[in-house]
Amino acid sequence: MSKKMNMEKLLERQAKVLQDKQRIEIQERDIRKRIADEERRIRTHRLCTRGGMLETYLPDPENIMNDTVATLLAELFNLPTAKKLVAEIADQSTGTVSSDDSATNQIAEIPEDPYAGYEIEEPEEDE
Repeated sequence: MSKKMNMEKLLERQAKVLQDKQRIEIQERDIRKRIADEERRIRTHRLCTRGGMLETYLPDPENIMNDTVATLLAELFNLPTAKKLVAEIADQSTGTVSSDDSATNQIAEIPEDPYAGYEIEEPEEDE
């Protein structure tokens, strides 16, 4: 009879362990979901913040097509000064030092007037 009691206790213990395992798996799944939700929230906030920064430099941003903005950004980021600045920022974020000491740890200041320094060519009037 002792063997039967021992077997029943072992089976009860096994059932309890399986229940605990299922409960822990559910908790793990819930935690993974909360982590993914938080990462998504952080990314969305970053994208909205940076998109807002971009729009401050665009005249009438609601009426500019996405492909136009993409073309503008591609052109701007292909400028030599932009490439250099992006490399410096990348070096700063990874903790490495740029080979050009004069530019190390400096990020370009954003002017109050984003169009300052740019000449807008007016079309010539035909008389």
